[in-house]
Amino acid sequence: MTSFYTAFAEHYEKVFPVREPAVAFLLDAVPPGARVLDLGCGPGHHCGRLAAADRQPEGLDLDDGMIRAARGRYPGIPFHVGDLAALSALPGSWDAAYCIGNVASHVDDAGTAGWLADLAARMAPGAPLVVQTVDWDALAGETFHRFADLDLGGGAVFAREYRDLGPERARFLTRLVVEGRTLFAGEVALHPRGAAAWRGLFEAAGFIATGHFADFARAPYAPGAGGSVWLAHRR
Repeated sequence: MTSFYTAFAEHYEKVFPVREPAVAFLLDAVPPGARVLDLGCGPGHHCGRLAAADRQPEGLDLDDGMIRAARGRYPGIPFHVGDLAALSALPGSWDAAYCIGNVASHVDDAGTAGWLADLAARMAPGAPLVVQTVDWDALAGETFHRFADLDLGGGAVFAREYRDLGPERARFLTRLVVEGRTLFAGEVALHPRGAAAWRGLFEAAGFIATGHFADFARAPYAPGAGGSVWLAHRR
């Protein structure tokens, strides 16, 4: 089966660019020299930026096309194919970890409790964890949400929407259209986990939520203020 990255490679980085505020947030949270795990690393650009700033990143992603791209661009960084549950099979321990870009919303509560516990078991007390998701609390009560189309230039448009939104599951549909022709259409299930649920999961796994922000610029969080960016630390 063609991987998401292979099908989408030409336009991927226009839709999901590296954002400087995210890099700055990670560099502030992760100390120099730290071994840091990127959960859902995509084509590895955040790992590359952290490595260039004297951190020791390691990446994990479910899409083998993305991991091939990451290994080709950043050959000195270890990258692994697997979902979040696969981190239990990775060797060693980490001084920090992050899961950004709404990757965590692809896993239900039981699976999230599992990967958080696996991570906590191999992180030292005080080690930071950064998790970014959609602001699901802002969509509570809605059953449908369509994002503004992204104009990628050259006649390419990326469309996204949520259907059948509920407290436990939503359908996330994506479509890439170039000059009126659909080149890619996909659908995945997401799990709309709000702030209260995240606090409970952090606590149960042994993390303390030390900050909750609307964006990587650390604007105060409130439902509807933007996104949802958590900074937690291992107990």
